Amino acid sequence: MQNIIFSREFRKLRKQRGLSQYELANPHFHASYISKIENGEFIPSVEKLAFLSERLGVSLDIFHSFLVTEEEIEFKNNIVKLRNYINGGNRADAEFKLAQLKKDEEYEKRLIHKQEIIMLEALLFKKAGKPYEYKLTEAIEINIPNFQIENIEDYSLTTIDTEIITLMISAIEEKGRLSYAISLFYKLNDCFDTQYTDFKLIAYMKPFLTTKLVSLLFKNGEYEKVIELSNNAINLEVKNKYIRSTPWLNYNKANALYELGHKNAAKETMVEAFYNFKTLKDQTMTERIKKELLEKHNINIENFY
Repeated sequence: MQNIIFSREFRKLRKQRGLSQYELANPHFHASYISKIENGEFIPSVEKLAFLSERLGVSLDIFHSFLVTEEEIEFKNNIVKLRNYINGGNRADAEFKLAQLKKDEEYEKRLIHKQEIIMLEALLFKKAGKPYEYKLTEAIEINIPNFQIENIEDYSLTTIDTEIITLMISAIEEKGRLSYAISLFYKLNDCFDTQYTDFKLIAYMKPFLTTKLVSLLFKNGEYEKVIELSNNAINLEVKNKYIRSTPWLNYNKANALYELGHKNAAKETMVEAFYNFKTLKDQTMTERIKKELLEKHNINIENFY
């Protein structure tokens, strides 16, 4: 079981870095050595993993995270529960689950999980109106010591790194540095064009980043850019059968169309956003859009069709 999970994650990491088996193996190993790892025939020794981690530009702890036990599976499931509690606004349950996870021995054992939990703790602090940026710094420096946000393009980023940096940029925008925040989101977005070749990962993460970027572009009055980037990201999600970011992209696109005077297109796109959020059972956003449709377009969505 461990070999299968390790081989799958190892292959995924190699492809994300755009390396062939030969390029990763050279000069210490033959390409067949990498092939055997990816076929689940064995797990390399710590010494050999140290070389491979350097070639891939990741910490050795990343490889340890690929060795999954039953205890870790349960721990990961509890992280998902914590994330859901935070996103659902269940603060009491989130705080209880957070305390429970931090007492678990897996917390110190697996740094990649520790990083995610500290990031979620920061998000919980943010939602509670508490200082949270120091927690984001603590989280990012688990994988990237002495991290400097202006040098995003110099780092090999994991998906958790990307989530953390997204929150850091949002904190910068909250302090009134909108233009700087936008420039950082462009840099982060560009990382997916230069660092990653795993198309599934790009299809999953890039629309998420675009959502964050277009919300700032809208605040900055760059409405045509909002529409262009939203369309590109929506097409990427549709192609890969995701709807993770499409509701928010449609929402921002509809508002940009409205500001540009394209009222009919704005109305149709906002209705589409309404049904996107309804599919996701997001009651808060469906109610918000219902109100906006009535105020801006004089539409009662319940009687629209």
